[in-house]
Amino acid sequence: MNPNSTRSMLQGLVGVYLLYLAYQLLKGRIDGIETTMPQWLAVLAIAAFAGIGIAFLIHAWKSWKKGRTDQDRNPVELEGENGETGPGKGDSGD
Repeated sequence: MNPNSTRSMLQGLVGVYLLYLAYQLLKGRIDGIETTMPQWLAVLAIAAFAGIGIAFLIHAWKSWKKGRTDQDRNPVELEGENGETGPGKGDSGD
């Protein structure tokens, strides 16, 4: 897995988690669960978590697609593929 894929996956997970937090806050408000958080602060937190979560997901998607496009344009062959050997891959080094 290349670093772009890993970064995109982590950003996507962060986005999903922030959307989950927004959903839980909204669900608590809809169900009428009593909290010490003022109404205006809850609405602000829901909007912030949802907006930032969506932004993370969009950025992760674009980054992943860009990484895939770059990889298709410049494929990198890993050492050891196609029967190649390098240092420490069984050659004698002579």
